[in-house]
Amino acid sequence: DDNFCAIEAYISIDYILQENFNRITFSTDHEFLKAYINGVIVDSAAITENYQIGKGNSPILLAGGAVENILFGGLLDNFSIWNIALSQEQIQSNMNSELIGNEQGLVGYWKFNAGEGDILYDHSGNQNHGEINGATWVENIYGCTDPIATNYNPEANWDDGSCEYPQPGDYSLSFDGVDD
Repeated sequence: DDNFCAIEAYISIDYILQENFNRITFSTDHEFLKAYINGVIVDSAAITENYQIGKGNSPILLAGGAVENILFGGLLDNFSIWNIALSQEQIQSNMNSELIGNEQGLVGYWKFNAGEGDILYDHSGNQNHGEINGATWVENIYGCTDPIATNYNPEANWDDGSCEYPQPGDYSLSFDGVDD
């Protein structure tokens, strides 16, 4: 049945990390559609009576889509849509592990792992495959992305939590009064 209405949820570009990969999740408690970026809720929209996630023919538009002059510059990895309510803890847990694809309530799951071509494959089993327009595949390079860390890797584009910092000691600053 295609007699379902569409719902729009806009995510402010302020929530997108420009230099690191972003994981986006949408979840619903059937009253609100909630948008999460990297495990943190960033938007919600009220759902009308006849709206159901995963029903109808409304496309999902990422990175601008049909909205003119709103373009996305950044990295995306792992996008999922659920027709059940998930807690923020569940979403954060899902971020740190790969889904199987047959989890209860999972409507769409795009892992962004093909590495070539113009199709974004849905791994939920629901065949909600997507078309890629204007984006290019980027290989994930894991490592420390914090330039202040002692083991910073300038080639890394995915922070793997391995950053190390100098141990605190008993230090002070000395100023010589010239060019301070």
